[in-house]
Amino acid sequence: QFAFIDGWNEWVAQRFTVGAGQGGAFLGKALKPGETFFVDAYNEEYSRDIQPMKGGYGDNYYLQLVAAMRRFKGVRPQGAASPAKAIRLTSDFKQWAEVTPEYRDAEGDTVHRDFRGWGTLHYKNETGRNDITTAKVARDDANVTFYVKTAAPLTPHTDPNWMLLLIDTDQDAATGWNGYDLIVGEKVGAGTTSVRRVSDGKVFQARYRAAGSEMMIALPRSLLGDPGGRLAFDFHWVDNVPLTGSILDFWTQGDSAPDGRFNYRYESSPRTER
Repeated sequence: QFAFIDGWNEWVAQRFTVGAGQGGAFLGKALKPGETFFVDAYNEEYSRDIQPMKGGYGDNYYLQLVAAMRRFKGVRPQGAASPAKAIRLTSDFKQWAEVTPEYRDAEGDTVHRDFRGWGTLHYKNETGRNDITTAKVARDDANVTFYVKTAAPLTPHTDPNWMLLLIDTDQDAATGWNGYDLIVGEKVGAGTTSVRRVSDGKVFQARYRAAGSEMMIALPRSLLGDPGGRLAFDFHWVDNVPLTGSILDFWTQGDSAPDGRFNYRYESSPRTER
């Protein structure tokens, strides 16, 4: 069986005229010879395009395509979380080797853009910085620790909007900022970083370690759920993306892992962990 996907980027408005001896209708109006009509991608409502559109339908049609293809083709089972493991920030990154699942992001999507467009338009985007490639999560009785790796050594932590971690603790898109209940990294020091709870604006401090192209951040388990029970949350890494604008900036600014409005999902064993 096949699913034929048509209309990725056909954002045009072709003008036609009714010929002599012909008729027709456009937008419910009868047409006479010589009058104008448009077809296919005439405007936002009648566009067949799936490609995300800035200032219009955003990425809605693309996400609908993804959801439909998942129903059509199926989805791989979510990777099982490895057993609880204490991660020491004072130790090296080799301790992450056996932690699963491993969440991945496409490499090379921070390439800068500097090209001419149609007419006088010129497209330039140099926000790509740290290229996120891999993420992991570990847990113990006290902490949930997040790991992230980039394609090249990390830039200094003093850079603006540096390696932000967003967490949807209740897996509910209707709460928090675009669904995210915790925002980690808005204020970063040499070994500590901020954790802001969106619901009440309260700010906590968390410890992190960064070396080379790797970083890990330890958060109190109580911030992400029942300290003695099952963990279930979604999370997202971004670099050099301002959180003051639209979440659609995740597609076009800096780097986003995973892309756009997608999230990684972490779920520990359903049994009680004490």
